[in-house]
Amino acid sequence: MLTDVIIVGAGLSGLTAALELQKAGKKVVVLEAEDKPGGRVSTEKVDGFLLDKGFQVMLTAYPETQKYLDYRKLRLRQFIPGAILLKEGTKHKVADPRRVPSLFISTLLSPAGTFSDKMKLLWLSQRLQSKPIVDIFKQEEKPTMEVLREEYGFSRKLIDNFLQPFMAGIFLETELQTSRRMFDFTLKMFIEGYAALPEMGMEEIPRQLSKQLGEGVIHYKSKVKEVKEGTVRLTSGQEWSAPAILLATEACGLTNDYLPEVKTNCSSITTFYFSADKTPVKGPFLVLNTKPNRFVNHLCVPSELSRAYAPGSKSLISVSVIGIVEQNNQEAIKHIKQELKPYFGQQVQDWHHIKNIKIRYALPDQRHVQQQLADSSICLSPGLYVCGDHLLNGSINGAMRSGAFAAEVIIRKEGKV
Repeated sequence: MLTDVIIVGAGLSGLTAALELQKAGKKVVVLEAEDKPGGRVSTEKVDGFLLDKGFQVMLTAYPETQKYLDYRKLRLRQFIPGAILLKEGTKHKVADPRRVPSLFISTLLSPAGTFSDKMKLLWLSQRLQSKPIVDIFKQEEKPTMEVLREEYGFSRKLIDNFLQPFMAGIFLETELQTSRRMFDFTLKMFIEGYAALPEMGMEEIPRQLSKQLGEGVIHYKSKVKEVKEGTVRLTSGQEWSAPAILLATEACGLTNDYLPEVKTNCSSITTFYFSADKTPVKGPFLVLNTKPNRFVNHLCVPSELSRAYAPGSKSLISVSVIGIVEQNNQEAIKHIKQELKPYFGQQVQDWHHIKNIKIRYALPDQRHVQQQLADSSICLSPGLYVCGDHLLNGSINGAMRSGAFAAEVIIRKEGKV
């Protein structure tokens, strides 16, 4: 079967590319191995609970999501712009005092950092608000940890009690070797908007994008076996042909013999989901574990943001561990409960384990990130193109932006209809 462009993968980058190609008049076919869109951004329903594929949030300040998504229809539910810190058996609430004035005193008195740290953080926030994104990604690349200590001058106290556990949960690596560009960009997004969840789960994001494409564009359960010279062959034996083929799978899915150079390192996460009769956290807070050599990095209660995440009066608890947990479930669950019991008491023993989700490829390596792409990064050979967050930076924004770039290159090289 013949079309103008074949896109392999219905993740955020592939869907965004398809939208832009459609706008240019191209006939597009999207081939997706799974039975739904989204790739890594998906939600599973288990016994009435909505389980996102690992801990995920959408930052409302992302330029690409503002461009392609209807926030009103997603019915976004926002986290408090702050966190609860778990430290030495006590809990401390901290928040951006400009947006949550009710937590000003709590934030000021918290052990998160020194008074000087808090003033430096306020100064940095104001500086990043006025700094264009393009300038952030022009900065010399250094490890985030080095910049926090040497350039921004934060104390070890603030780094250990707030910045390291907070950013480790975003970067999915504990040494904070991620590029400082990504730290500045992410902090700017948090300052200018909110971390949020769609009311019905993160999968609503790719669903909304896919609906914009119309019926018959995405072919689900279409696993690709081979890509060669303008032809895509499925495991079913079916073939599609097109002058342009766009590979929009995660980077580790691009390691076929015909694309060995696209391999990449990645970060992993394991998320444990529990149900409880009583919520351990009241309100839409992210909870950070500041314990050195911790097992649990952070947790939240999605049902405190949206009641759709849990049935009846139950609460859904999301506990995230950086990396892939290799020990058996019972040992891991025991470890989690032991670590969290000093903060939430005996009730942790009544948490019922629903499921744990291991995501080996959660984020691409981010020691080197960028905001712009050269044509040569997208066009692998005549008629063969690639997109994905691994080309820019590991974020929803990066995935969608790479898809839009790829569409632009295809339109320029293949011509408009």
